[in-house]
Parts: sequence; structure tokens; C-alpha cells
Amino acid sequence: MVRLVLGAVVLSSVSGCCTQAGCEDRLTWSLPASFMGLAPSDTVRVRACFETTCFDGPLVAESDGRIWASADGKVLLVLPSQLSLSLPSSGSARSGQATLEFSRNGRTLITDSRAVRLDDVGQPNGPLCPPTCFSTRVQL
Repeated sequence: MVRLVLGAVVLSSVSGCCTQAGCEDRLTWSLPASFMGLAPSDTVRVRACFETTCFDGPLVAESDGRIWASADGKVLLVLPSQLSLSLPSSGSARSGQATLEFSRNGRTLITDSRAVRLDDVGQPNGPLCPPTCFSTRVQL
């Protein structure tokens, strides 16, 4: 019975019966706890890049503690102790330079630049169906 079920899953994937769930490649930085102490009146700018994909915009600290940024139609969420950058899908693992910088009034508060590798984190539509998602986490 188990062989028949597994065989049906493989055959349906090969025959083109894949679901259409999508995913994003993602680079996530784990931030120091001290960073989360932003006040709503703070004017902080974030620049987050992986190779040539960048986000550059002001952070907004809400009175309820939420922190987010928006620029050029992109929204960057800063969840408690992490910041995530969505990347164009590449379809394969890749390595590159990740850069993160926070500044206030033109003065750098935090900067980090390092080589990272995006690793395969799965295929939401099944083992033989695209897309394949890649991500990595960087600890500051």
C-alpha cells in the first residue's frame, strides 16, 4: 500500500499535476536585542543588500512596537529581532555579498558585510515541481 501511494505522488509530479504555490528567495539577518529599542520619533535609515538587490529606506517605529520600512514599492518588515530581504528567484543555490547598514542622521549605527550562501530550503509544490526556494540567515 505504501509503495502505491508513493508511486502515485511521483507519477502525478512527473505528469504535470504540480500545485502552483510560490515562494521567495530570502536573506534574513538576526538583529541584536538592543536594536529593537527604537522610539517612534527616531529617524533611522536601513540599507540591506544581496549583490545588486537592495532595499534602501527609512525605518518606521510604530507606537505599538512594530517596525517596518517601505521604499520603491517594496516593504521590508523588521520583526522582533530579525530583518528579511526578498530576493529575485534564481532557481539555484548561489553565493554573494550581503550588506546591512543602519544610520541615523547620516551617522552609521550598525554595518555588516559578509559573503553568504543561499541554501535550498525546499519545494512547496513537491519534490519534482518548481519552484525551489533558497534562503539563509545571518547573525549580527
